[in-house]
Amino acid sequence: MHGERLDNAIGRVESLVVRVLRGIARTVASLVGGSPSPRSVSEDDLQVIRRDWVKAVDAELVPALAEAFAESAEVLADGFADAGRLVEPVSLSAPETADFLDAATNRLVGVADTLWEIARKELADGIRAGEGVEELAARLHEAGGFGLARARTIARTEVAVAANAASLAQALRLGDPSLRKEWLATMDEGGAVCDDRTRAAHCAAHEQVQPLGEPFQVGDTWLMYPGQPIGPADEVINCRCSVGWVLEDDIMDEPLTAATEVHTGAMIALRPSVEDAERLAVEGGEAVDQLHVTLYFLGEAADFTDDKRAALINAIRSMVERRDITAIT
Repeated sequence: MHGERLDNAIGRVESLVVRVLRGIARTVASLVGGSPSPRSVSEDDLQVIRRDWVKAVDAELVPALAEAFAESAEVLADGFADAGRLVEPVSLSAPETADFLDAATNRLVGVADTLWEIARKELADGIRAGEGVEELAARLHEAGGFGLARARTIARTEVAVAANAASLAQALRLGDPSLRKEWLATMDEGGAVCDDRTRAAHCAAHEQVQPLGEPFQVGDTWLMYPGQPIGPADEVINCRCSVGWVLEDDIMDEPLTAATEVHTGAMIALRPSVEDAERLAVEGGEAVDQLHVTLYFLGEAADFTDDKRAALINAIRSMVERRDITAIT
């Protein structure tokens, strides 16, 4: 899902978040401003922020993201069908959807802590200034945590994550070893260069192609898809990039040949460069593109979600960089 459909989904969630934040701001302002002794209101009384936000997350925000997730999966399934590759869309009851929604719930619930801190400061300032309910509510509306900017950030970030995560889940459902994913940065109207809002690292990653199970390298981090929450905030918040899909014979001279043996395990391994692999390969042995040294076997790959996999890759990469490991020639 991209373009107008994605923008419409973002707009729906943004309007929803705005309404929820304004409702919470009004409730808190009435609680504090309407108290006979505002200065005696304890922080415990402001638990209404967490209560109302978590309630809205469960009842409204997560269902809206579930709708965006399902719509994105269905759009890609339709695209595969148009190309003669039939696959059932990832449904709302699918394990992939449940995993995504659980993670989204945890992320959104965490927003309550930010709202609490902002409200505590703004209300204290407002009380000292002798403001009433309307003024306190306006103060919270204008504050970074309760305003339109925060609603827009939440909506754009979370809907984009839903769309890209669903697309990857749907692509994996196809089970086609020739399918590859492609990082697509947001381009200007001419389509030749990135627009002026696209991060440099994201622009550099434009048209990078990877196997479905491998992460994209984006700056100094690795992401399974644009906006993946496991990445650092400066690479994922408000990310407008999307995922494209290509067949192996569209990007290589020879089509990919599926292995006769299906490997389902996960491991940490060292892989030689192409030049070293060609030098090390022996007739009748492992294929050049399969040569590796297993350092640690992790068990079944199915036990690792995309987020866990990307986190492990980033952790190993960070460990290697900290130890200043260099190549031995």
